[in-house]
Amino acid sequence: MTQQLDDRLRAAFQEKAAQIPAVAPPLALPARSRRAMRPDRTPGLGGPLTSGQRKLVAGLAAAIAIAVVAVLTVVASAPSAPPPPPAVPAANPPPYYVAVTRTAAVVRATRTGTVIASIRDPHPDAEFAGVTGAADDRTFVLLATGISSSAADRFYLLRIDPAARLAANRTRLTPLGVRLPRGSTGLLGMALSPDGRSLAIVAFYGPVTANRLVIYDLATGASRSWANRGCQDHCVIGQGVPANDLNTISWTADGRQLGYVELTGAARHPQFRLLSVNAPGDNALADSRPVTLRAAPGVLQGMAPRDTFWPSSLITPDGRSIIVDAQTPVGGSDQGSAPTRPAQLLRYSARTGALQAVVGIPPATAGLGLAQVMWSSLDGSTILAIGFRDGNSAGLLHDGRYTPIPWSADLLTAAW
Repeated sequence: MTQQLDDRLRAAFQEKAAQIPAVAPPLALPARSRRAMRPDRTPGLGGPLTSGQRKLVAGLAAAIAIAVVAVLTVVASAPSAPPPPPAVPAANPPPYYVAVTRTAAVVRATRTGTVIASIRDPHPDAEFAGVTGAADDRTFVLLATGISSSAADRFYLLRIDPAARLAANRTRLTPLGVRLPRGSTGLLGMALSPDGRSLAIVAFYGPVTANRLVIYDLATGASRSWANRGCQDHCVIGQGVPANDLNTISWTADGRQLGYVELTGAARHPQFRLLSVNAPGDNALADSRPVTLRAAPGVLQGMAPRDTFWPSSLITPDGRSIIVDAQTPVGGSDQGSAPTRPAQLLRYSARTGALQAVVGIPPATAGLGLAQVMWSSLDGSTILAIGFRDGNSAGLLHDGRYTPIPWSADLLTAAW
């Protein structure tokens, strides 16, 4: 088709060229008249055209018209290239985070790993053991545990100002009047509310079935607690989580729901539940609803998620999805005794329990390490995990891609 258009265009030029005189007559430019332009005048030429000039203009116009039509025909007939796929940028985590080492807490830049500030526990007989952050990337709560058995656990409110010129002004540490409930012997999880006003914890008791969810008002020190009442199936709140990883409970962005894991039955099968924090009662079972995560082909060797081990889980800020770091037991489903295969990071619907996406599968070199989900974008399409590639790694997972971020081997846990 292109050859035919070329032939037509060439013939048109030859036909019109034959009508153009070999030597164009001189162009006479008379003095400009103040009278209105007559129809035989052509704007821009300043005077009437001779017969030869009119033939020249007409020939050029016809040739140009044919050329334009030919070009447009070629363009219209050419196969259109498919539009590029729309870019889906990964959501970025907050620019700063607070991490806990064995000797101090440090404020670091997420993108570069630069240490902005370092904080030591003001009590000589205690060390920081956990941290949780609000949604503003400026407010955190640190847990300090006693080095000796006589020292009590303490909570501190930490506010950071990374832009302060003096390093001493970049952090402000304030003791909180929050104490573990009487009779509890430790902490299994904690999460600061998105607005930074409430602190939720899972308090551990000797008889594990007595574990409680407690929410503190940080301004007043008042608290509310929930315990399992009327459970007939060995219900345990938040038991069996790894040491130094207290991010086992999570808030929705509106601060109305708290996600946590309940272990049920003699084999302690995990079950994800959503607690309504505005419910008037104190029964964790009555004031929460379970989300039954369903088996899906191609993941977890076809096993139901309840038959696997969950080192980490959270509700996404929009409340629509649940992220689970699930490990498949090699033999049996007893959570306390079975060895496990490498974990898979999976996203499920918080409404139906159906699998939404495989967020990431760690490489074989990761071994059987525990990947901890530390942060999630609003919808869970991007998450930040530590220990995904190995015990000393951290990175973003989005659309099946892993992007590492600077991390240090001496960091035990962190909060964004």
